[in-house]
Amino acid sequence: MASRKVLIVGGVGSSLLKQRLALPPAIRVSTRDPSKASFPSNLEVVHGDLLDASSYTTLFRGVERAFLYAKPTASLAQLCSTANEEGLKHIVLLSSYTVQTNPDIEIGIAHKKVEDAVVDSFLLQHSPTMVANGCQ
Repeated sequence: MASRKVLIVGGVGSSLLKQRLALPPAIRVSTRDPSKASFPSNLEVVHGDLLDASSYTTLFRGVERAFLYAKPTASLAQLCSTANEEGLKHIVLLSSYTVQTNPDIEIGIAHKKVEDAVVDSFLLQHSPTMVANGCQ
């Protein structure tokens, strides 16, 4: 059986690695510039940028689960579509508590846009998890 690969995107994900909250057998991390990246040698490091739709296939190919930061300026429809096409089964989206507490301010509106894109996409069928920064 092939190992189940997990994708971790964004600077916030580096904290996840450092804290050892989730270290499954295969982890892919993305960075805008892999030549400047400093990750443990057992991780797969790839070029990826949520603002660069051309990197989406590289991000999701062969990945079963992903941890993403809410990036409202990303091409959300294409991001979700590519993740679906590549067979992503589960996503953890780091959002903002303001979606619940102050939904009418800029950050609340922006993060709600990302949450809605994930929930409205195929990912709803594959149990997305929303993590709101600041929640207990």
